[in-house]
Amino acid sequence: MIEPFIYLHRAAELEVMPAVERVAATEMRDQLLEDWLNVTVTRTPWTAPTLLNAWANLGGAWQVAQYRRFMDHVELRGVIAGGVIGTVAMALPVGFRPPSDMAFAATSNGAFGSFTIGANGNVTPTVGSAVAFVVQCQFSIRSR
Repeated sequence: MIEPFIYLHRAAELEVMPAVERVAATEMRDQLLEDWLNVTVTRTPWTAPTLLNAWANLGGAWQVAQYRRFMDHVELRGVIAGGVIGTVAMALPVGFRPPSDMAFAATSNGAFGSFTIGANGNVTPTVGSAVAFVVQCQFSIRSR
């Protein structure tokens, strides 16, 4: 019973594995979760949100804005630019929203920034620069 815990604890190592190994490791992790917790692991594909209020993907080699759901957790990633700090950059759909308003630290043009995700799904950069704003976080959609 210790082996699944150790494997899940080391899940961060997936990000540095070559792609083929990462896919195999992710599938093994999902199978361990299904067997260990007796649940079906559901993972949605990465989905690009509609960007609002002049916010756009930064472009170039930078990660485009995307979200996905893994069981009861939502992941959000990407680098956006061009909007106005304090305006809604995107709205997450029902099923991908936190149970209450949340705030996250961010990197914004190489400095500190922050953004909020409302229970209504609105993702709003609140502190930082619109030159480049990293939205990256993970949160649970379950009430605590």
